[in-house]
Amino acid sequence: MTQSQPPLSNVVLGVYVAFQALHNGATVAEIHPDADPRVKAADLFAELMHMKQNRKGPSGRPYIHHPRMVWYLVWQAGGSVEQQIYALLHDVIEDGHKTWPTKSRTDLHAAIADWFGTDIADKVMCLSNPASLDDPTLSADEKHDLKVSFQMQMMADNPDLRLIKLADKLANGYDTVYDRPATWGDDKVREHFDYADTMFATFGDVPAFFLVIQAALRDAI
Repeated sequence: MTQSQPPLSNVVLGVYVAFQALHNGATVAEIHPDADPRVKAADLFAELMHMKQNRKGPSGRPYIHHPRMVWYLVWQAGGSVEQQIYALLHDVIEDGHKTWPTKSRTDLHAAIADWFGTDIADKVMCLSNPASLDDPTLSADEKHDLKVSFQMQMMADNPDLRLIKLADKLANGYDTVYDRPATWGDDKVREHFDYADTMFATFGDVPAFFLVIQAALRDAI
């Protein structure tokens, strides 16, 4: 007999409860004691790589809260062990230099490969926005357009990474509502949610509870 799925409302409530626990410093091992050892190792690795980094919102909470939020969404959506690891490590190559300024993207890729294998390191590289987006001569609109183009193509080319990127967008949306950066006006917030809606509409494999949370967050703007 197949075990029935919990009501969608319970899943959504569970996400909010877990996010609060993560914001209060809970680790993957505390949220999910039976998690695969490789997932727990990825959590510790991500915490090390993002050490001293903080979120942009007024809370200034540790950056590691974000990849843990993404991990929780991926886990609850039935993501594989590998996808859970991608979720925890998804910003290491892109942002690791903020903690380790002498480390290049190549160095950070190599560090992931040493711990988790080249295949996982390559996938994390795919999830990382290109370094060209750091070009100071780009206008805000140009940077946005390049980021959207890159991310949408990456998701089309890598079906196994879509879940991570969708979860990333949803977790960022949560922070946009409940921990909005002081410099983010209403137009930028709407732009974020419009882009997320485009992602969800483009790819048909979006977990149902993602859509419920997205709609609730948009209503809360």
